[in-house]
This record gives sequence, C-alpha cells and structure tokens, in this order.
Amino acid sequence: MQKTAGSATADSSVARNVALDRAYIDLAQAEIERASGRPARALELLEPTREILTQEMVEPLAVTYTATGRLPAAIDLYEELMRKPSLGHELQQTWLESHIALGALYERVSRPDDARRLYSALVEQWKDGDSDLVLLKTARERLARLGPAPAAASGSK
Repeated sequence: MQKTAGSATADSSVARNVALDRAYIDLAQAEIERASGRPARALELLEPTREILTQEMVEPLAVTYTATGRLPAAIDLYEELMRKPSLGHELQQTWLESHIALGALYERVSRPDDARRLYSALVEQWKDGDSDLVLLKTARERLARLGPAPAAASGSK
C-alpha cells in the first residue's frame, strides 16, 4: 500500500482515489498496532482518519477504544453502528458482530438489560439458524449466563 499510495494510475491501491490512500494506510497500520499490543498508537492513527472514512472506521475505532479502556466512547460508537446497519456488503458482518461486542460492553458497565436486548435480537434474527453458527452460539451462551430479565415491578403497593 505504501508503495502505490498517491499514484492516480491503475496501480493505486485504493481504486485510484489518492485522497483516501493515506487514510486506508493508517487504518491498516492501526490494525497492526492494535494486534501488536499498542492500542494507544492505533488510536493516534485512527482518530484523524475517522472523518475521512466514516463508516469503515466505526468498528475499528470502537475496538480500539475498548482496548484502551475508553468504554463510554466505545459504547457510543457501537451504538452508532447498530443504528446504521450496513446490510448487503462486507460491513454487514461487522454489524452482526457488533451485537456481541456492544452487549459485552454493556455487561462490563452494569447494563445487563441492554446486553440481553442485543443478544435476544441476534437470537431472534437467527432463530432457525444452525446451532453451530458462532455468533448465534455466543449470543445464546451470553443470554443463558445473564439469566432471564427481572420481572417488572408492579405499580401497586
């Protein structure tokens, strides 16, 4: 990617849009930094790129915020991702996986009802899915661990 960045000819690594080349390079480098245990460096690369790549940046930035302990920021981004499903292309998988990631964050910040709602939505969406689908299996396991929703308090005393 570094070698072909900025080339407006057919060898450009990002569909000849040289304005986006640097952003995609930073995104790839940020993924390497995070995987190498340097989430703070990944965040330095991702935050400025967020304005350029928008939708592609939501999940990597949320994962990096989680890795750096910035849970409220991660929750905000995952909630944004959940509000804007990207169906019919590669980001659809990210949207589906975000049910589990956001649910796990809700569990970490003591919001079990919100976590239960997300896991239940995924289970309902795939109610006829094969039992070995990883996301479905994970959602069912997390729901079982959370247990049933508490009964609503009655209005009478």
